[in-house]
Amino acid sequence: MKRGKQTCRILKEIRRQIAQANDITYTTSECRYKGDCAGTCPTCEAEVRYLEEQLRLRQRRGKSIQLIGLSLSLSALAALPAYSKTPPSAPAAEAETTAVSYQPCETMVSDSLPLRREKYIRPRFPGGYYGLANFLAAQVIYPQSYWDAQMEGEVTCGFNIDKEGKIYNLHIIKPLHPDCDREAIRVLQLMPDWEPATLDGQPIADTEIIHVRFDLQITRKPHEEESDFMRCYKEAIAIPEALPVFPGGSQALLQYNEERIKYPPAVAQGSVPVIGIIISEVIIDEEGNVCFPRIVRGLEPYFDQQALSILRDMPRWTPGKHKGKNAKVRYTIPFHIHYF
Repeated sequence: MKRGKQTCRILKEIRRQIAQANDITYTTSECRYKGDCAGTCPTCEAEVRYLEEQLRLRQRRGKSIQLIGLSLSLSALAALPAYSKTPPSAPAAEAETTAVSYQPCETMVSDSLPLRREKYIRPRFPGGYYGLANFLAAQVIYPQSYWDAQMEGEVTCGFNIDKEGKIYNLHIIKPLHPDCDREAIRVLQLMPDWEPATLDGQPIADTEIIHVRFDLQITRKPHEEESDFMRCYKEAIAIPEALPVFPGGSQALLQYNEERIKYPPAVAQGSVPVIGIIISEVIIDEEGNVCFPRIVRGLEPYFDQQALSILRDMPRWTPGKHKGKNAKVRYTIPFHIHYF
């Protein structure tokens, strides 16, 4: 059982490195398997299936796949028998720390997937995720028809980015409302050039997807020069002398969020689990109220909406301080999602 748990930890680290090397959003979950462990369990197998699916999606998009130089079959990552075990003659101390052996390699094929040692970096909006979120918050205006109906939603858009970082082939993937769709296209056409994707340090053409959200609290109202959110955001401090404090502290905040994420029924067989982190941001005002919650980097629409609902219902915090006074503070809150 001890060796099984150790093997499980090793495999989790390998999966984490593969995800990181291929720019896949992925967070390993704590092993809670009871009883004798052979180094695998349903949770481990679900993580493997998720990685396999994400790697196949990357290949369909014409992107190379990196396996950090390990000669390991991806389809066998969760199965101990698929690996070479330490020879019986090895010393006991070595056997405890070498439960899995592997050899460096340049190329590996798993289920017909070529896995090459190439470094891929995805395209980047100037200023990163926060720069893009602020650009959209400043530019998107609620269409009058959608504002009058007091409705919220998002338009999913796709586009190509050439080697110089210029945008082309902008199109709607998932529409919302004709007026919202037109506004999303209008705003994305105003985007500056991106930092292009690179492969082994060389710029390459790539594709991106953006969700343009129409939020009653964040988005500019019709005929409004600047949204209430942007005015408050400019006043808020990013690095105060004293940060705001959730009731009970940071651990209580994590527990509060975890207890309120509502997971749908178990994942259907063959579907892709959702594993990763939602990055959200709020402004804690001078009285400790949670204001203008927004998603800076989403994960999946269902869970993004769950995170927003939790943020909107949060209790009052102890406000932050700057120069001896209570102050508005920008505060980032992550949500860890483990949906198998």
